[in-house]
Amino acid sequence: PMVDIETTGGLSTEALRDSLQRFLVLMTQEYGVKPLVYTYTNFYNRYLSGALDGYKLFIAQYNGREPELNDGRDIFAWQYTGKGRINGVRGYVDKSRLMGNHSMRELRFRRKR
Repeated sequence: PMVDIETTGGLSTEALRDSLQRFLVLMTQEYGVKPLVYTYTNFYNRYLSGALDGYKLFIAQYNGREPELNDGRDIFAWQYTGKGRINGVRGYVDKSRLMGNHSMRELRFRRKR
């Protein structure tokens, strides 16, 4: 599972972080695995920096440079364009890559019993 957070919805930083943490706990309980957190670099740096220890981060940044987070957190995956092309697919597709030594094996999904 993955949680996409790209707006505050009008919440303060503290309220946003609190709500997100509670939602992440519920997701973990429901699926038996911690979800990835998807956001973009500036949003993370402004609102989430230092608040998501233990969760893998999937960061969007489309300027061609690898993202850097102001708290130095490790980035699991980087979405580097929203205008990629793949043969056989009409229109644009998002393109992403795993960062560092991360692998897809880290995302094993266990069925809840």
